[in-house]
Amino acid sequence: SAPPTTTTTATTTAPISSSKPPNPTTGGSTAKGVPLSEGDAVIEVGSASAKKQTTVTAITIYNTDPVYRTGRLIAVNSSYICYGVKGGSIRVIHQATGMRLLQKGHSTSDLADVALSDASGDTCLMASASDDGDLFIWRLTLEDGTNMGASEVHRVGGGGGGGGR
Repeated sequence: SAPPTTTTTATTTAPISSSKPPNPTTGGSTAKGVPLSEGDAVIEVGSASAKKQTTVTAITIYNTDPVYRTGRLIAVNSSYICYGVKGGSIRVIHQATGMRLLQKGHSTSDLADVALSDASGDTCLMASASDDGDLFIWRLTLEDGTNMGASEVHRVGGGGGGGGR
């Protein structure tokens, strides 16, 4: 029989619009919920309006063996979502356009960790490390809203040789 697997689902959510809760000091009722940032917004957990405003879309189902991992297999910033796929490749999705890129590089070992820098517009850095110690840093860009690409900025071989792009 096959070993058990753990399933991780990466999702993206649409922003929730909310207004400032009534101020109890001015006679308004107190909103029930969780204050998000210095009381600027409140989401009423379980309310019908919050459920109607939130849209969740599955972008992948990622089956992994139930083992302890120190790294992350999914990374997100304001412009991109990326996650490791079998064979050491990384799927990159531009959040606003839905454009996809399959970035190859870790051809000799599985992905151990992936991270994204803060985005500056449609440009950011993506770093990835493999189980055999290879480290890659790529610059992710989206030009004219039609051409998504990744250019290698830095590479350190940890013994696996790191594959080509």
